[in-house]
Amino acid sequence: MNSVPCRPRKASAMVAALALSGGYLLSLTVSFAMPPLPPDAALQRAIESAAAVQLARARLAEAQQEAALDSLGPYEWTVSGASARRRVDGEGSYQDLDTALERTVRLPGKAQLDRKIGQLRIEQATAELAVAQRSTHAAVLQVWFNCLDARERARLLEQDLQVLQTMTDTVSKRRRAGDLAELD
Repeated sequence: MNSVPCRPRKASAMVAALALSGGYLLSLTVSFAMPPLPPDAALQRAIESAAAVQLARARLAEAQQEAALDSLGPYEWTVSGASARRRVDGEGSYQDLDTALERTVRLPGKAQLDRKIGQLRIEQATAELAVAQRSTHAAVLQVWFNCLDARERARLLEQDLQVLQTMTDTVSKRRRAGDLAELD
């Protein structure tokens, strides 16, 4: 079988040679730890409490109400009434009462179109809600990872400070012992 050795094989051969040269077998495992994510409940609360998500939820509720009103439309029975008082000189005062029961006529196919428009408004508002949730989710995670990055940088700077402190202490001890020239 003719196979061309690839880099991973060379690397594993080198690791095996190094391990065997020390007189013992070295087992090497490399694992990458995933950065800690915020708890799901806290992430959901942060997303749901965002102003953009609340606005999108309100728009969805508005679209649902408009769809319900459009399905009914102004084409239902309505009752109206009015009252008026009149005073006629020489005859006295009169009170007029008017009542009406009315129903407007919806053109053929208009009810179906109104329901379709209402459904499309709901779909649009639902899509806008999903976009708001997704963008808020991304923004919250961006802030989360920025905080993790800052924490890791602070930890590394603390380590650097400890190393520098150790080096300073070592140089001071060597200088006091006379083991180090003043210019070093």
